[in-house]
Amino acid sequence: MRKSSIFQALPIVASHYGEMFGVKVAIGDWASTNGETITLPNISEEFAHKDVIWGLLVHESAHVKHTDFTVLKRIKANESLRFSLLNAIEDTRIESEMMNCFPGVRHDLNVVMDYMKMTDMLSSVSQTDAPGQVIAAKVHYWGASKLLQQESMDELLKTADNAMQAIFTQGVCTRLEVLLRKINKCSSTSDCLDLTDSILVMLEEEAKKEEEKANNTDDSKDDNQAGTGNDQDKNDSQQSSDSVNQDDDDNSQSEPKSSDNNQKSGQTNASSGTDNQKKDALSPDRKDNAKQSAQQIRDALNSSNDDLNEDAFEQLKANLSQEASQNGDDSYCTVPIAPETDGNPVRGQKLLSDVQGTTSKLRAQLMGLVQATRRNRNQARKKGRRLVGNRIHRVLSGDLRIFNKREDRIQANTAVHVLTDLSGSMNGHKERIAREASLSIALALEAIPGVSPAVTYFSGDSDDPVRSALRHGQLVRNNIAHFIEPTRGVTPMAEGIWFAAFELSKLQEPRKMIIVVTDGLPSNKRACHKVIELCESSDIEMIGIGINSPKVDTFFNRSIQIDSVDELRSTLFQLMRDKLTIEAA
Repeated sequence: MRKSSIFQALPIVASHYGEMFGVKVAIGDWASTNGETITLPNISEEFAHKDVIWGLLVHESAHVKHTDFTVLKRIKANESLRFSLLNAIEDTRIESEMMNCFPGVRHDLNVVMDYMKMTDMLSSVSQTDAPGQVIAAKVHYWGASKLLQQESMDELLKTADNAMQAIFTQGVCTRLEVLLRKINKCSSTSDCLDLTDSILVMLEEEAKKEEEKANNTDDSKDDNQAGTGNDQDKNDSQQSSDSVNQDDDDNSQSEPKSSDNNQKSGQTNASSGTDNQKKDALSPDRKDNAKQSAQQIRDALNSSNDDLNEDAFEQLKANLSQEASQNGDDSYCTVPIAPETDGNPVRGQKLLSDVQGTTSKLRAQLMGLVQATRRNRNQARKKGRRLVGNRIHRVLSGDLRIFNKREDRIQANTAVHVLTDLSGSMNGHKERIAREASLSIALALEAIPGVSPAVTYFSGDSDDPVRSALRHGQLVRNNIAHFIEPTRGVTPMAEGIWFAAFELSKLQEPRKMIIVVTDGLPSNKRACHKVIELCESSDIEMIGIGINSPKVDTFFNRSIQIDSVDELRSTLFQLMRDKLTIEAA
């Protein structure tokens, strides 16, 4: 079984995507999007197709960033085909936008399309499918294959093309192909709706043409103007081929040219047609064919939701949500956003004065320890260029380490995130100790080269669980006011650790540490044990500091208990000794 890592865990990776795209991402029981926040189901790390969820996140982020949801509200409840076509065109547009802004998401989108194809959420099209379903599939697969260049959609597009040719007239197939080439000209949801309506207008026009053929009593004139006859079909087919191969700018003018050619062709056929040809044009079979073609188009235009496939991404949401309900990990938490504390400059300066004595002693000890590890030293090796004169005699005893090599010990290079409990249970004496301890640790660590401290308070509730006093890279004294924060609410320790792990995952320091200052009574014990286990398996060093409470050792393998800030100098120093330095081999 693969080793679980918090850096690949769903909440962490999802938050990285959300931060990159500028969208809000939450972890919950069911996949959904409300136009502002994307909720991903808490699927297990053992799910074989976990990468699919990143494709879903990219797609939903594209909607949040680029879709105008007010335009979607213009669609009436009975306009099923209109909504389906708009959705297909809009999906192509927004995914193209995401690929242009973030080229790396192409892989995520390809993975999710492959999965939907494998699970038949996207499937081949047949001429026995409902006409509206065929057209909707054609639009979707065309955009994915031609514009997004998703190769897995090429085969599905071929099935849609074959079904289109079998069900609809050459006029519908030709004109739809021309209109689809305008998708890459759409720059907004409104543009996509305009193009959708152009397709619907085209279908209405083609339906009327076929109805006129079926009801036509004027043998040659109307028949030829309506575009019937084998010669005319061949003419349309050739014009379609020419039109599709033109540049997009030429496509906008291709339809009028085609109309002129059709008219000329119709006039030629009318002037040169024989009585037999006129009789063929009026044959019952041809009228029946025209009537059937018109009906197919009408059926497409009048499609209901039952006639159309459910949107593939909606199916995917349901699929992943079901997987989460059966095998998911409900101990996962949404990585919260940590706003700055309101702070208090006057009380902050007083707090700084109160901890100066403790901080200077702690800093002096830690500085001396780190400086000792940075001194150069000589090492005896079996290979080298410089002999160590006083070791040559050891060769006689078999010790070949007679060459000198100078090495520099590695200095401390650690990111330390201090999480401080300011829940209601910490009110009073414990609150003062916790706040002073956090500031003392931050000040002491800041003075050590290569160490990046941060301090975050956790309190309140799951909707507002963390507040930032100091972020990595900031100076403690410049943010001293933010170390003042009142106690409030419950103890969302799990959410706090997820946030700290997420912040550490963005840093380059090879050593990462989370110090939790608490009375040891978190709101969700199971979630705490889970995230701590993930951190430790990912080489994030976890330390618990219990304030007047021994219960902290039930959560952390390495922990201490203090009853005053003065105890930090001895207890924390011993606990961190081997964590901030790399001992000599």
